[in-house]
Amino acid sequence: MMIDCIKAEGAGEEKEVDKLNANSNKDIHAQYEKDMQFTHHVKQRQFDEDIIVATSLALLVAGYDTTGMALSFLGYELGKNPEVQQKLQDEIDQAFDENGGEMPDYATIQELPYLDSCIHESLRLHTPAGNIFRKV
Repeated sequence: MMIDCIKAEGAGEEKEVDKLNANSNKDIHAQYEKDMQFTHHVKQRQFDEDIIVATSLALLVAGYDTTGMALSFLGYELGKNPEVQQKLQDEIDQAFDENGGEMPDYATIQELPYLDSCIHESLRLHTPAGNIFRKV
């Protein structure tokens, strides 16, 4: 759980880390010598309740947004292609009939091949994550 990330002590402390020689007594005057010894300051981050709540909300909104966009584009594509919509409706109706007129369970819905194909094709055409541009 994200609440487990909250730590009670040590907020905001800085620790000096010297990877080459922790017991070095040399006085370093030049930036070059500092860089050569890999000396840097590491801030210990503590997760307070505000950070946990903000991160949780960001994950929730990001997940909701991409799912909503994917379903919106699926509806758009089904509206543009009534023959695909009818074929998908027939597959879903058959799943309802096989389940005795009740809502099919998760496993049954996962086994609908045409529904899976429609979702994948919609995601291929309209990805909610954006485009990735690569340059050679």
